[in-house]
Amino acid sequence: MQIFSNILFIVSTLSLTNAARQFIVISEVMNIGMEQKIKTAIAYMNTTQANLAEAVGMTPQNFNQKMKRATFTEEELQRIAEALGASFVPFSFQFPDGMKI
Repeated sequence: MQIFSNILFIVSTLSLTNAARQFIVISEVMNIGMEQKIKTAIAYMNTTQANLAEAVGMTPQNFNQKMKRATFTEEELQRIAEALGASFVPFSFQFPDGMKI
């Protein structure tokens, strides 16, 4: 999460258009693993891992284990995206405002 915060801070200080800033953030975020993408999406939507787990029909403990082991199925990732108000494009979450994690 610290890396993402650092990227957002650095990008926000540059004299760029919003589209250019978003492109830089997206480019950097694409280099992270699925666990970090899910954590970033959770923070982006201002929710918690426990709330998301319950929203997709898992216990927080099971969700946490799947995060650590990176064992979510594509169907589970689709449900996670839907619960976050996003769409799942293989290996990323896309939000209605254009943010892609």
